[in-house]
Amino acid sequence: MKIAPFPAKIGFRAEPQLVQISFSHQCCVGGSARHGRATEGHPRQESIGRDRLSGTVDIDEIYIGGKRAGKRGRGAEGKALVFVAVESKGNRIGRIRLKRIPDASAGSLEPAIKGAVEPGTIINTDDWRGYSGVSKIGYKHEIVHKSSEVGVNLLPRVNIIASLLKRWLLGTYQGRIQAPFLDYYLDEFIFRFNRRTSGSRGKLFYRLVQQAMTINPLPVKKICSQGIDS
Repeated sequence: MKIAPFPAKIGFRAEPQLVQISFSHQCCVGGSARHGRATEGHPRQESIGRDRLSGTVDIDEIYIGGKRAGKRGRGAEGKALVFVAVESKGNRIGRIRLKRIPDASAGSLEPAIKGAVEPGTIINTDDWRGYSGVSKIGYKHEIVHKSSEVGVNLLPRVNIIASLLKRWLLGTYQGRIQAPFLDYYLDEFIFRFNRRTSGSRGKLFYRLVQQAMTINPLPVKKICSQGIDS
């Protein structure tokens, strides 16, 4: 399986800007939050220019968060559960979609699938019961893994994306991930990964500005009241 190079330590944090170019902390934090929000459109808003995945798509879930004592698998506590959908392009990885979900029930997984994947697509999953109704909502469902414990024996393409995501979060944010703002981090990663093969950096910047002008305003007062940092 081939994948285009994806740098781990490229991101947009407040602290380096504060040191390097002497902007106020408030200005830098505001810029970081707006950047994350503009990359793919915040999950609470309508997605901007996001075509759903098609063809063959591998789907699984991962947890974002350090190792803790207690439950493992799909009932783990104190971590964020992230739905991962990866488009297959032969022996290559196509586009991806990531979405934080409250749990691994069918009630959470099926809406995530509908929002990320075109009807009629072949969907590969493990045999977790939350996927048992996928064929009933307009998809061709294939169980390719008998294991059903989250984070273990992931589908190969999902495993690659999970590894890249966690490495990127560690490299860019030094592990300082604040759960309330995980959606922003996921959106930025999607934006970067899905455009990793773009030959025009200027076009990427144009696309970012275009989306920043389309989403709703994000005043600095609101950012600060929510406690966004770094």
